[in-house]
Amino acid sequence: MKQIKIAIIGPESSGKSTLVKELSSLLDAKYVEEYARKYIEGLDRPYNYSDLLTIAKVQKQQENEAFDNSPQILICDSSLMTIKVWSYDKFGKCDLWIEEQITIENYDLTLMCKPDLPWQPDPQREDENRREYLFDVYSSYLNEGNHTYKVIEGHGADRLTLAARYVTELMNGQ
Repeated sequence: MKQIKIAIIGPESSGKSTLVKELSSLLDAKYVEEYARKYIEGLDRPYNYSDLLTIAKVQKQQENEAFDNSPQILICDSSLMTIKVWSYDKFGKCDLWIEEQITIENYDLTLMCKPDLPWQPDPQREDENRREYLFDVYSSYLNEGNHTYKVIEGHGADRLTLAARYVTELMNGQ
């Protein structure tokens, strides 16, 4: 059976990491954590523009290595699209390498989490009040690049059920 690679993206505090873990458990799939979180936790200064390229390259490397060792399904918590959104939003520009890699990304399915969950404070989260705006930015970039994606919304088990349905449809060729 063909290997499947799934990206889960969306604005901060939209349930991405929770969905990644729940979906990977349900599907007995391997997952790759968002590298940005680990990287920023290790900094002794605020992140800057050049940090985003470093994060992007490691994220991509970790995804590629995991995919090479994944039996059937790999779920990625984030993608370079997240770094693009973040880069333009914070710095007004995005490194060309990131932009180019997005055009050749090989996800079979992208699930974009709607920020319809309550805000969960976190030291790395920056803006509770702009989540809907950022969701629209994600949608715009995904549409511009003709990326296939599905929106995940709802609360509790509804999100997991919806995501699992989309993955099952993909696996069944629907």
